[in-house]
Amino acid sequence: MFDPNAYRNLRDNPAWRRAREWRAGSGVGRRPEGAADWLRATFTWLAVSVLLMVGVVMALLLFTLGLLMLPFLRYRLRKQAERQGQVWPGEQSARQPREGPRVIEGEYQVKRPPPR
Repeated sequence: MFDPNAYRNLRDNPAWRRAREWRAGSGVGRRPEGAADWLRATFTWLAVSVLLMVGVVMALLLFTLGLLMLPFLRYRLRKQAERQGQVWPGEQSARQPREGPRVIEGEYQVKRPPPR
């Protein structure tokens, strides 16, 4: 049969009692009191806010630096491709004008829809 006090009895064992004593002694759940705790909380919030702002500014600077480096990187890669005899994408169509429709070589079979 179901015992409605079974759950309450489980929390009365020595391990639960020791956990309650430890929690009461550690100050968990207590609110800070006095001016020192108020100042500590204020300085903690200020420090976290400043660190967040510094992180955002550093991220924006690195992102901007990366964007500014893209044209130089593209130029370098283009020169490297030219030295190796490769064609840089986008320049192939400028060098060779298109003549008629482009055809891919190979064998193809036209699939007709099944009759209804």
